[in-house]
Amino acid sequence: MNEKEVAEFLKEHPEMTGLVQFVARRLKNGRVGYWRTTPYTYFDPHPNQLKTRIALAETAYKNWGAKGLECYEGKMIPPVAARNAEALKGKKFKKPDVEKTFKKLKKLAEIIGKATTT
Repeated sequence: MNEKEVAEFLKEHPEMTGLVQFVARRLKNGRVGYWRTTPYTYFDPHPNQLKTRIALAETAYKNWGAKGLECYEGKMIPPVAARNAEALKGKKFKKPDVEKTFKKLKKLAEIIGKATTT
């Protein structure tokens, strides 16, 4: 589907708007981008994706209102972007411990089992 066909489709079916996204990239064949279905993690992110999004939002909120340009890694970019990049550089978010989660779920199941039998 080209851009015109997708636009017509979305006019006919506005409920599908959130399920399709345009990825803007310059490709080898000269195309500027392509359409794809929205990844499921857009609506239901993994825990680490959620932690990353929250960390980015917090640093952006702290640096809000800065004007002008700053040099970051040899490029002139907005100061909020430079400060966000510096704050999140090399930051990693640990994966949740699956064993601890299962132990907690097991305890909860036992508690619920006891509560329903009495």
